[in-house]
Amino acid sequence: MAPNYVSPGVYTVQKDISEFTPSVNTSIVGIVGFASKGPTNKATLITDQESLIRTFGEPSESINGQGLEGALEILEQTNSVYFIRCADDEVAVDASATMSLGHCPAIAVSGQGDNLGTSRFGIERPVTLRIQVKDSQGIVKFSDNAEEGRDYVVSVPNARSQSQALRSVIGGALDADLVGVFDDGSFDSGLGLSGAIVGSFAGSGAELTAKICEGTTFDANNGIEVLQKISPVVDSDANYGIIGSMASSITVGGAQIATTGTNNLSYLVQSLHPGAGYNGGIKSNGDTSGNSITLDSLGSQNFVVAVNEQGVALETFKASLVASGAFLEDVINTGETNITSRVIKGNITRDGADVSVTALTKFSDSVKQLVTGTFRTAFEGVVTAAALGVDSSNLWGLPPPI
Repeated sequence: MAPNYVSPGVYTVQKDISEFTPSVNTSIVGIVGFASKGPTNKATLITDQESLIRTFGEPSESINGQGLEGALEILEQTNSVYFIRCADDEVAVDASATMSLGHCPAIAVSGQGDNLGTSRFGIERPVTLRIQVKDSQGIVKFSDNAEEGRDYVVSVPNARSQSQALRSVIGGALDADLVGVFDDGSFDSGLGLSGAIVGSFAGSGAELTAKICEGTTFDANNGIEVLQKISPVVDSDANYGIIGSMASSITVGGAQIATTGTNNLSYLVQSLHPGAGYNGGIKSNGDTSGNSITLDSLGSQNFVVAVNEQGVALETFKASLVASGAFLEDVINTGETNITSRVIKGNITRDGADVSVTALTKFSDSVKQLVTGTFRTAFEGVVTAAALGVDSSNLWGLPPPI
């Protein structure tokens, strides 16, 4: 309501403007300068200080001609800055890390064992397996029986094959399965008839132990010799890599393909853009800096690739080397187009060069179906078998996961 002015004088009037939108500077600022990471030689819209640091890294006096501090100050007054990071594309270097492709330890299970004749165990005769799995760090995964392993009682009278009976009890189809049974896709022959027990962790530190006896209770004194070691030599598919005599107790280690020298194979991870800001490290105050990549086996054929920033997971990708899973090179972009990651790109390389790859059709396939060729495998795992004296120099598990 307007004041009632009845005589000349000085009057004080209060006006409530709380319901009005304050004026904002709508001008957009552009800054050109150097930074430790981020897209180069193109304008990138930044709307807040946090996204500026996440995209282009922390300001540093060691970066000559940096524009980050000025951009941070401008973002205190406005919410739109176009930052152009300068870089010489001919000399700029991507941060990179080489990651191994590994073999899982594996053991074949035969229905024609020394003690069974032609009887099919798990179908016509109940059997109990005690299985222990170690990851690539050598850590046991089953605490059962004082860490001797978990017991699986296999008695499936209606199973079509031994591999089906084993898989229905032990598993192998789910991400949570730390050990699984795999076959070649046929119920009538080979691994489809018998099956292979495979630990879901790969690398030279991974390990699988299997012991088997008749009956529904584990008894080491009642073992049956039906287990055989698997050596999937990467340039040969002969007999699925099954070697040696049968035993009732076997421990076999995993392995990994060499990442250096001739006949190497690896997964090369590179920063999406060049810059030292991607390099992982430790700050003077003990905080983690830069980016790092970690792998976590889910079990079965799948694993998780985690992209960490300053020690905290920024992105995670569920991946596999098998076509039925999320094939690694389909999940994470291999270049700077069709980008799925804001931080990395990745390529499977042979002898240091990017190569064409084909996803494995099943978990038990040889690595040579992923990339044609012969590869050197570094074996460091344990290989023992009850009543066996077989040379273990070429004894490995099945290929995926990483």
